[in-house]
Amino acid sequence: MEQTMERVFTHGHHLSYRESGAGEGRQTILLIHGMAGSSRTWRAMIPRLEKRYHVIAPDLPGHGESSLNFDDYSLGAMASALRDLLVAKDVSRCTVIGQSLGGGVAMQFVYQYPEYCERIALIGSGGLGKEVNLVLRMLAVPGAELMLAGAAAPVFVNAGDAMRRFLAGKGVRAEAMAESWAAYESLGKPGHRKTFFKTLRAVVDGRGQAVSAHNRLHLAGQLPFQMIWGDKDPIIPVAHAYETHEALPTSRLEIVEGTGHYPHVENPEAVERILVEFMETTEPGRIQPAVEDPAKKGQAEAELLAAEKAAAEKAAAEKAEAERIAAEKARAKAEAKAARAEAKAAAKEEKAQARAAARARTARSGDEADGGDEADGGDDGEGSPRP
Repeated sequence: MEQTMERVFTHGHHLSYRESGAGEGRQTILLIHGMAGSSRTWRAMIPRLEKRYHVIAPDLPGHGESSLNFDDYSLGAMASALRDLLVAKDVSRCTVIGQSLGGGVAMQFVYQYPEYCERIALIGSGGLGKEVNLVLRMLAVPGAELMLAGAAAPVFVNAGDAMRRFLAGKGVRAEAMAESWAAYESLGKPGHRKTFFKTLRAVVDGRGQAVSAHNRLHLAGQLPFQMIWGDKDPIIPVAHAYETHEALPTSRLEIVEGTGHYPHVENPEAVERILVEFMETTEPGRIQPAVEDPAKKGQAEAELLAAEKAAAEKAAAEKAEAERIAAEKARAKAEAKAARAEAKAAAKEEKAQARAAARARTARSGDEADGGDEADGGDDGEGSPRP
């Protein structure tokens, strides 16, 4: 069947996707690509899978031919965009398959929209451990984008050559080197470079992977769960697959020998065999909502009511105490103000009395002086005896 490239418009953005194999009664497979990639990464898988299944392979927001002006490039936002795509395509159930970053998006999709999910398969997936390639950790450091101003910049060319030499040194096949170069070549395009860094920093920092899907494994455990990993993966260690398989014994794990981070590109025949066997030997799963124990629910509600009552009583007591303290402060302030007024009045009265006393003393002194003058005048008068 012919593979086509189409697009849907949602919330002011367009999401591009490849679709093929549509047909009545066919199971749908949703293929999610990795960091800085596009739906083109599935070019060897789609012709193989479309023979049996309805295949939808989107370009994630900010990747490939999809819009570059999305505001949010978190795993949750990408999962929401995929849900919008399925709604537009009138697809209610699907098997979700994610590679690298797409694996983290797939796990997030299962968490947010479990009703859509029948199975989940992860290929060299992110989100299952801390370790990740040093190049990605370095690119996640703030300021790294300033070094990649253009595809022709020497530092970018050298970084690309270094990446290819690194992969070759790890024994990665030519297909994988071409895939890696095609993915990171997008850094030379300003729009894609900007979204690349936003996406990268949503999941990776200087210490490694910053987002973990381990708290989603309880959901994956309710679905048929397949992991596929290259034994020579230089980007995300194969140890993450073994650790996850041990944590979730109901999962399936297939190691594709001689491949790296892109087993679906390096050995599509092996990956096709694994996926078809996975699809044909498992029944579509359905995540069941948690069933609450009525007794525990009643106890929880009673505890909640008691806590709310205690909180209300505490708040009322605190309010009353605050009002009492405020009243005491107001009373103390009023008393202090009255005392100051009384002291001021007393001082004023005392000052007035002092002035009155001073005037009285001055008046008495003047009277005494006038009396002395009159006495002296009598001695010198006519009535005074003569010698």
